[in-house]
Amino acid sequence: MPFNFLVLQPGSSPTLHTAAILSTGLFAGAALYVTSVEHPARLRMSAESAQRQFQLSYPRAARIQAALAVIGGVSSLALGHIHPLQATRFYTAGGAMLSIIAFTMGVILPTNKKLLAGDSTASSAGGDNVWKLLTTWGWMHSVRTAASLLALGLLVVPPVVAIV
Repeated sequence: MPFNFLVLQPGSSPTLHTAAILSTGLFAGAALYVTSVEHPARLRMSAESAQRQFQLSYPRAARIQAALAVIGGVSSLALGHIHPLQATRFYTAGGAMLSIIAFTMGVILPTNKKLLAGDSTASSAGGDNVWKLLTTWGWMHSVRTAASLLALGLLVVPPVVAIV
């Protein structure tokens, strides 16, 4: 059976696996869209417009992405507990998703706050500071995208060793 990675051990919860794949996949897809489409388009606007667009889109995206990261992370960790023979891949996927939250709160949040403030601090020097903040934010967001794609790959790619 070529897709036996979707067939879990007896007594397990296929709903839990579906929740992990679905939430992680939605997160990864949205993050990839922001990284490859929305943010590059934002960088083609004027500094004032780019910052305003960020201020409008980020709060909405943050709520959705936070919920998806939590669901994906917790459901993946639960799968690791249920499936000890596949625990490494599920724990790694869950850890990657939950690390996105920690990375956002610990590393990206100061940049987010400056961009969301819209004060003269971010807009000073003819928009140069806005470009610097947005460029930094883009690179940091790429880390979240990579972590979510790794987690998704771990959830959907069959293990190398067949589980009997």
